[in-house]
Amino acid sequence: MNFKKLYRQLLLCGAALAVPLSTQVFAQEIPPETWQEHWFEHNQLVTRVYYDDDVAVYYDNDVDRNITWMNRFAGDVWRYTKETYGDFGGQERLYAIFHAGKYGGGHPSTWWDAHHDYRNVIDIGQAGDWHSESGWNIDVIAHEIAHIVELGSKGVHGSPAFGLWKDSKWAEIFNYDVFLNLGMTSVANSTYNDLMDNVDNFPRAGTYWFRDWFYPIYSQYGGNQVLNRYFELLAQHFPKNGDNYSRAMNWGEFVHFWSGAAGVDLKPLATEAFGWPAEWETQYTKAKADFKFNTVQPVTGPLTIYEHCDFGGYAVGIATGNHALGQLQSVGFVNDQMSSFRLLPGYQVKFFKDNNFAGQVHTATATDTCLADNGFNDNISSLQLKPFGDAGLAGRFFLKNRSSGLYLDVNNGNPANGTNVQQWYYNGTQSQQFEFVHQGDGVYAIRNVRTGKALDINGVSNGNGANLHIWDYVGGAHQKFIAYKVGQYHQLIVTHSSKSLKVDGDSASAGANVHQWQNDNQQSSHWELIPVQGGGFTLTKQAEGYSTMTGVGLETTTDTGGGQNVGWIDTGDWMAFNSINIPVAGNYLVEYRVASPVATGRLSLDLNGGTTLLGEVTIPNTGGWQNWTTASHSVQLPAGTFNVGIFAAAGNWNINWFRITAQ
Repeated sequence: MNFKKLYRQLLLCGAALAVPLSTQVFAQEIPPETWQEHWFEHNQLVTRVYYDDDVAVYYDNDVDRNITWMNRFAGDVWRYTKETYGDFGGQERLYAIFHAGKYGGGHPSTWWDAHHDYRNVIDIGQAGDWHSESGWNIDVIAHEIAHIVELGSKGVHGSPAFGLWKDSKWAEIFNYDVFLNLGMTSVANSTYNDLMDNVDNFPRAGTYWFRDWFYPIYSQYGGNQVLNRYFELLAQHFPKNGDNYSRAMNWGEFVHFWSGAAGVDLKPLATEAFGWPAEWETQYTKAKADFKFNTVQPVTGPLTIYEHCDFGGYAVGIATGNHALGQLQSVGFVNDQMSSFRLLPGYQVKFFKDNNFAGQVHTATATDTCLADNGFNDNISSLQLKPFGDAGLAGRFFLKNRSSGLYLDVNNGNPANGTNVQQWYYNGTQSQQFEFVHQGDGVYAIRNVRTGKALDINGVSNGNGANLHIWDYVGGAHQKFIAYKVGQYHQLIVTHSSKSLKVDGDSASAGANVHQWQNDNQQSSHWELIPVQGGGFTLTKQAEGYSTMTGVGLETTTDTGGGQNVGWIDTGDWMAFNSINIPVAGNYLVEYRVASPVATGRLSLDLNGGTTLLGEVTIPNTGGWQNWTTASHSVQLPAGTFNVGIFAAAGNWNINWFRITAQ
């Protein structure tokens, strides 16, 4: 008998696997040091190699004990799973069993199942070993945990949709969400790219489950919230026999329940993804009559409130604004039934014990796993939610990425709507200067100085990966950014999506794209804001780097840094340095590294072939042609791009470099 095949068939309905809830054991046990497998073809005595409050890891005799990454990774996935989908029968711990050289593939079991001793289990074998924390090794761990979610969440056993999405389709979107929310950006991107091209032959040939069904639902209707809401609706409404789902669902029911989770009629999406046979229409019509639940599109936002501590029970997304009791109830909130919440970075929430923002108030700027310790557990009737950024940033800035060291840049300074915004080497030009205009609460419209256009999210998209470009300012939320302070850096959080601006793929390459992404606090989403005025601009030019000259020569210098200097400077000689950009009009310090055996030398500074004279400096006697000092003066410079000239009003001096610094 093919035990694994039998097990997969039983996933359609939990009744054959479960025992009544009253017989379950809920106390958190100390995991046994050894565990004798007694299911399917598995008959190994496995040994505990690690455990904590969330995970117990077991190896068979062929797994190398020096491999430990599974302890952390399985625990991270399981902790995130509990945070997102609630607890699993009061069983806090996942039991993860690993085999080497046997039992290709894996299977799950849940706290309902006698044959795995009433534990939440993933049991995985492979032909090779477990040394690599990548590829199939991490995919299969998350994949089997995905099955525990569909089999054992929300207090009901079984998976009515298994016959439709089969073994992997639900696990694909689950894995992508897990990798994304654990900050495994490169793995999430690779998973996304692979799954977008993955084609199946069910329910019809040429079906792209991830591309055409799950990812559009996930990206447009609430991410992990919409995934969780599907299982909540299933547990609340689908037929049960005791604590087990009593039957499998049909396609019309499947589309209806996902429509309820998304809060929008998904029949058009299903038709495009799967086709729409006539029998599905009949099923869909009946499902809408049989299962009546709120299909108003759920509000998503930076705040998610939960019925129970540790993010259990119902979940409701809240948008920014003032929400009295009636408004909260309209999106699914139950008065005085809230015990925990998630709050995205860059926001502040005030909870009130009474309606209409009255009574005692509790203010928070970060997630709280349980309100029981501050007197607000199940005691909230209204709230106010608003951005909470750094309100003191008005002015012009260069934006330097913390991870790459490169600067936010409008590609080629092109002023056309839709011009891409990238990261690039520092050049000091106005294409890399951005004016922050405060809108209140630490929210800014950000305008590029060179083009006059605003930073803008392409297509007003809420999705991860939506591109950053420039556009005419229209005042939309997709053109406003919360400046959220992270140490000496800032994250720029788009107000319409609550996602942060980051470099695509955490790239360190010049020309890499900048887009919005779910806030994972990676350093590629941290920006150093360097003021353009007051030390934000400095430019050093080597004297031998002139564009044109008359009369001068080059020689090896003994000055610090080595290289060459310009010498043989006679009265009337000159050097021009073309295309130097001055970011903003103002006062600048200009320093010259010079040497001279006499005190009679003089130089003058000008713009554009002497059309604008800026000032003159006397060259001191330094004691020799290679005895170096720095002479300086302050000048007023206009903003723009100029050819800068150094003219020998009186000769007999050398110059190594000059530097322009904003004061």
